Amino acid sequence: MLDMVELSEESHDHNIVKKYDRDILKKKVNKYSKEKEKHIKEQKNIISNEIPSKGKEEVTTPAKEIQPPKETETPKETQPPKKTQPPKETDGSKEQGSNIINEVFKIVNNERQKAGVPVLKLSNEVNNVAQKKAQDMINNKYFSHTSPTYGSPFEMLRKYNISYKAAGENIAQGQKSATEVMKSWMSSSGHRANILSKNYSHIGIGSAVDNKGTRYWVQMFIGK
Repeated sequence: MLDMVELSEESHDHNIVKKYDRDILKKKVNKYSKEKEKHIKEQKNIISNEIPSKGKEEVTTPAKEIQPPKETETPKETQPPKKTQPPKETDGSKEQGSNIINEVFKIVNNERQKAGVPVLKLSNEVNNVAQKKAQDMINNKYFSHTSPTYGSPFEMLRKYNISYKAAGENIAQGQKSATEVMKSWMSSSGHRANILSKNYSHIGIGSAVDNKGTRYWVQMFIGK
């Protein structure tokens, strides 16, 4: 009996062990199933992260074209200042009617009135000859009563068809004004004699300036 009892107990224990083993196996299977399921889900998540979801494509607005700056008009070329030409050696026509001629004429007649002799008349024809003589001295660079162009004052008057009974000439160089040149002439006996001579009835006066600013003076006297 003892042996049988022992056998019975052993068999009971064995059954218990088998039941225990099934429970453990079942738990392991369940655990494995859960882990496998978890693993599958993780794999799906990985795959889903790698594959972009189909959605609206993001359309980027193209950048606006940057317009190049408008070309600014180049400033117009400024014209260089015109070169000032040195004073031309004129023919004296502008000087002939100038105040400086009238001033000399006025002083001449004032001196004649002081001396008690008749005043002179201003002759346009003689003025023209005197002016040409003043300019000729500048053009030909001389200072003399005899011109390389016209000869003596008497020859020059005749060349311009001016008749006379008596004639004379005064010349001067460098004086700045009518007053200054008349003072110089009146201080010289020969020039003073021409200015105050009773033999003359008309006068012509010329004045011209060279490109250095030097003024030339001419008085021509005639008696008709």
